[in-house]
Amino acid sequence: MATPTEVVQKQLDAYNAHDIDAFLATYALDAKLRDFPSGDFLIVGHTQLRERYSRIFANKAHVDVAERIANGDYVVNHEFVKTANEEFYAVAIYHVTNGRIDQVWFLTD
Repeated sequence: MATPTEVVQKQLDAYNAHDIDAFLATYALDAKLRDFPSGDFLIVGHTQLRERYSRIFANKAHVDVAERIANGDYVVNHEFVKTANEEFYAVAIYHVTNGRIDQVWFLTD
């Protein structure tokens, strides 16, 4: 089974390739993406992931990792995100269970 760092890297590679099926394959079916620190749900499950990220991929999105820290089942990326319309830094905290990302918390400016 892939390590949490390997799973997150596969997710990032699929993101940058705009490959929605490979991207979804790295996520649990009921994955939850949340805002931090509020904890508000941004996305829940594959249907919402496909809908949201298909639009993001159509906008020529690309992520570079400025820094990565791994600890057990958690991987923390400091990411530089570029789209056709904007550029920004974000921190993404990924939790991986049984080889799939099951939770993500996003911190943005």
